[in-house]
Amino acid sequence: MNTGIQDHARGLHHELLTTSDARVAQEWLETRVRFAVQVPQLTDQLPPLNDIVLERAEVCRLDGRQACLLRYRVDAHTVSYYSYALFPEEGAGSSGDAVTFRQEERARYRVVAWEEAGLVHALVADLPAEKLVALAKACRARRNLG
Repeated sequence: MNTGIQDHARGLHHELLTTSDARVAQEWLETRVRFAVQVPQLTDQLPPLNDIVLERAEVCRLDGRQACLLRYRVDAHTVSYYSYALFPEEGAGSSGDAVTFRQEERARYRVVAWEEAGLVHALVADLPAEKLVALAKACRARRNLG
């Protein structure tokens, strides 16, 4: 009988902002998480991708860690962009231009993840691998650092 109880409880404590404005999402997340938030400033056309729209920002938990979740609509697919801080014992990650994009596939979804400046970033979607990697590179290049 506990079906749905965990989801219901999680939903009651889940923070969410519906917005398509990256700067608004960044400001909202910065007041809610304890790590540097970087919301990408993506245009609505980015070859080989089209129609990229930020739909919402969320604060969630991943494996007991506080995380940011940005939901995008990309070429009629939902893309989840997670970011969270590494624990100190996990290393500092990459801080330069040389970043390795790790890829895997689980349950028909592809994941592209990378570490940078003490944060883990991961994109999850059912997009083709080359499109998800292109989006990861665009997210990295177009983050709102201001």
